[in-house]
Amino acid sequence: MEDIYFNLKNILGILFKITKKNANILADRYLLKEVSIISKWKNNKADIKSEDISKIVEFAVKESSEVQRKMIRKEIQTIINYSSISEEIKEMLIEIKDFGEFIEESLNVCTTWSYDVPDVNTNDGFTEKLISSDKYNLDIEKGIEGGYKGIVKFDLEISKNKSNEEKTGSKKKFCAKKQ
Repeated sequence: MEDIYFNLKNILGILFKITKKNANILADRYLLKEVSIISKWKNNKADIKSEDISKIVEFAVKESSEVQRKMIRKEIQTIINYSSISEEIKEMLIEIKDFGEFIEESLNVCTTWSYDVPDVNTNDGFTEKLISSDKYNLDIEKGIEGGYKGIVKFDLEISKNKSNEEKTGSKKKFCAKKQ
C-alpha cells in the first residue's frame, strides 16, 4: 500500500490484494456495472451510491475466507488509526464485531469524511484557507505534522489571451445562426 490514507481507493486495494480478486469480478458479478466505475470512484471522478457500498460488502464477505477477513480488518484498522477522523468515530468503527458491518461502516465513513484544509487567522483579522504553497503544521492529539491529501473542488474561469489578439490583430467572434 503506497499510502495510509483512509479512503475508498485504499480500502478497495486492501480487498483486492487480500482476496486475490480484481475489479472485474466486483464490477461484473456484484455491481453489474462497467469496471471503469471503480476507477472513477478511486480517483474521485464519480460518487459512490449506498447500493454500491452494499454490493462491495457482499463481495468482501462472499469472496473472502475467515483468515482473509481477519487480515482485511487488520489492514483497514491500521489506516483508520492513522486517519484524522475523531477518536470517537475510530473507536466506534474498531469496536464493530461483524465483518460485513465493519466494512460497510468503514466505506460509509471514508466516502463521506471531509479532508478539509484548516482555516488560518491572518494578520489583518481575516480567516483564510491555506494554499498549497503555504507551510503549516497540524496540531493533532498524536502530534502529527504535515499536510493534507484530498480533493480540491473549484470553479475555473479562463479568459481569452489578450496579448495574442494584439499580436495577430484579429479577434475571434462567435455568432449564432438562425435556422
